[in-house]
Amino acid sequence: MKLVAAKDLQDGVELSYFDPDFSEQRYSGADPCPPDDPADMVFTYVLRRVCIGVSFPDAGDASRAVGFGFACVVGERVFYPRDRTKIPEALYVVLDEAERIQIHQLFDDVLKFKDKYLAGTVFAPPEPQAMVQSLRRHEGISWYNDGRTPYECRDIWPSFVSKECIAAVREEKTSESSMHRDIEALRTARALDPDSGKPILDTDFKPMEKLVLPNGFNNHRTQSGLSGAVTEVCHALWQAAANMNLTAPRNPVSMEDSHVHKPNPITGY
Repeated sequence: MKLVAAKDLQDGVELSYFDPDFSEQRYSGADPCPPDDPADMVFTYVLRRVCIGVSFPDAGDASRAVGFGFACVVGERVFYPRDRTKIPEALYVVLDEAERIQIHQLFDDVLKFKDKYLAGTVFAPPEPQAMVQSLRRHEGISWYNDGRTPYECRDIWPSFVSKECIAAVREEKTSESSMHRDIEALRTARALDPDSGKPILDTDFKPMEKLVLPNGFNNHRTQSGLSGAVTEVCHALWQAAANMNLTAPRNPVSMEDSHVHKPNPITGY
């Protein structure tokens, strides 16, 4: 699957993906020759928020990193109730990832992710402070030089969207035990229909968890890192998914802003 477009909505982000298998599934049994129209091979995810979680390489300073750093892109998918007095249910979809040894390369990936997915927040640990400040100083993530024109920005950063497309950088601290506990809670908690309270089912009629890693997305290192409890991977995932879960709006939402979820028959989400 390939992301072909990201659209900024009033209350979220719409991601459009190209997937030839999507057309085959849609027309399976109904038409022996699926249409060649590319529009029939595109499906969309509407997300309330997209955030990036970052873990830093071990280092004595920001220029001499040891080990690897990790960046994880997570989207917050919301199921809205028909009953406006009830609270929407949210789950967290791992959309993309990057693993880097050099810190400047990691920050370049964060910048590209911010533009590609229109991410609004980058969550990072508060230590080491040298790397936090390096992240904040990295032009194109949370700020642009006022003197640069959009043409100059596009030459420097091919992913450039606009000078208004920037992400807030937030520092969040956690302990090793709390990090694994919070992630495990998301991995095992069932996503519940906000109206009935029953589990939300995927296209295979299996209950969905609140942390989703769809097939076909670039999240394989996150999957293996979770299985092996790799600290760098888990920390980046915690920064994005757990912090979004902790800061999720808990109030009822107007149905005028709601979106009817149409699961992708390939990913099951």
